[in-house]
Amino acid sequence: RPLLFEPGEGFAYSSFGWNLLGVVMEAASGSPFDELMNDLVFTPLGMIDTAVETTASADQARPYMRLGRVSLPAPKIDPSDSIPSAGFVSTTADLVRAGHAMATCNGMSQAEVDLLWTETVTPDEKPTGYGLGWHRLAVAGNSGWGHGGSHVGATALLAVLPDLQATVAVATNANAPAGALTSCAERMVRIFQAA
Repeated sequence: RPLLFEPGEGFAYSSFGWNLLGVVMEAASGSPFDELMNDLVFTPLGMIDTAVETTASADQARPYMRLGRVSLPAPKIDPSDSIPSAGFVSTTADLVRAGHAMATCNGMSQAEVDLLWTETVTPDEKPTGYGLGWHRLAVAGNSGWGHGGSHVGATALLAVLPDLQATVAVATNANAPAGALTSCAERMVRIFQAA
């Protein structure tokens, strides 16, 4: 696709850079990206239910597409051309493990976490709300970092809220309307704060 602007001249979220980074990591290591993720992230953090989507397992939720008021089974797609920016399946428990590792510097130094959570700015010094793979966000009045995303028949949100010492993950096996998962996360945080 054509560039929206010259590098360094603006900001727009895109997953293409992550796909390129995955190719670079594969070339440098000689290993496929999914093996790198398994060896360096998933196994050390105990994320036993996270992997590249290949074939649905018996206990995997069936994905759905919402078309107005109707939900239909989502078509099967091959996500292999979008790894590492998409194409993984996980559980909310595993997403919380990843977020908690970031919040507690488990497997990473504080300097590495700070680098990922340092907000980038545009050439005219306007904040973008984005670090390296993490969006600045607020959930029920608590600031933090996270990332949401959707794929055909799935939507997820991960929020790490360091001041609250909480990590929240919400997922659905359908394409959720904008803001639906944030609203659910906010209700969960409010319940946590009231306890």
